Amino acid sequence: MTADTQGGNAVPSLTLQLWQCLDWRFLLPVSDLGAIGYTGNPSAETVCALQLLDPDARDLADYPSVHAARRCDVVFAERMTRSTVREVSAALIPGGWLYAQVRPSLRVGRGEPVTVWGWQRALRRAGFVDIKSHWHTPDLTSCLRITPLDSPTAVRGTLSRYQGVRFGALKAVLGRLALSVGLIGLVVPAGSVIGRRPLTGEHQR
Repeated sequence: MTADTQGGNAVPSLTLQLWQCLDWRFLLPVSDLGAIGYTGNPSAETVCALQLLDPDARDLADYPSVHAARRCDVVFAERMTRSTVREVSAALIPGGWLYAQVRPSLRVGRGEPVTVWGWQRALRRAGFVDIKSHWHTPDLTSCLRITPLDSPTAVRGTLSRYQGVRFGALKAVLGRLALSVGLIGLVVPAGSVIGRRPLTGEHQR
């Protein structure tokens, strides 16, 4: 990655790939993300992108006193576990947002969610509200399209783009079947889940 210089400070050039690392911010219903934390060992480029949004963005693991010293308005999470959810909830201010990436996992049988649908349930059980999920195609790294899974019309539009993809017709059929029975969150290969820590005294809905 190249860098430009402004006022003596190295500023990363805003490559297309770097901007793609920031596309997720448009999924949150807030324009000013405020203080950002991250967890799950994201790539160096992702961290660089997060620091464009908040120069003080930090890994939650780097400062255990974060809960008292600098609570986060938003946390970006990769490779979540149930313990990650508890960590993030403690680090967020009331009303703060979690954005979590969900990739295919082989952790079946280890007590961890392995699908977008599973992580939706996990966040709900952890007390998060305003939970939404999205399908990222073709994958999270080279995402060209983000589809809200609570919009059947949008999901059908994404499924219709499987032409030319290996086993595309079969995948589209299976996807439409899953959509028709309300289980599309079980079959999407890569996606994200967002959720908000409730305000003090706010009831889960």
